[in-house]
Amino acid sequence: MPNVFNARKAVKELIWTRVSRLGILLDVRATLGSLYSVGLGVPKDHAQAARWLRRAANRGNAGAQLSLGLKNGVGEGVSQDYVLAYMWFNLAAANGNDLAAKVRDGTSLTLPRQPID
Repeated sequence: MPNVFNARKAVKELIWTRVSRLGILLDVRATLGSLYSVGLGVPKDHAQAARWLRRAANRGNAGAQLSLGLKNGVGEGVSQDYVLAYMWFNLAAANGNDLAAKVRDGTSLTLPRQPID
């Protein structure tokens, strides 16, 4: 009888390789971040979620940028930082995420009134 664990591992590696070759790895990173945020199939871990979301966000994934902005806004898995939250919302809006533009505009009301360096 074949070892089921090794077969599953081989299938996962094959899928990961094919996904990587198709150039949709940035969506996989965002998906992993979302899975860690809610604990679906993996332990719930907001810090790990933020790390995966940041990897996708740094590659221009607007959904991940929005999610990372939300995490920065409430301090979930990262330090609470309204300026960083605003930055991620602004980047997501620039990448076509309409919800991020609305959240960004609301967030601007809570930003400190001093100049940002």
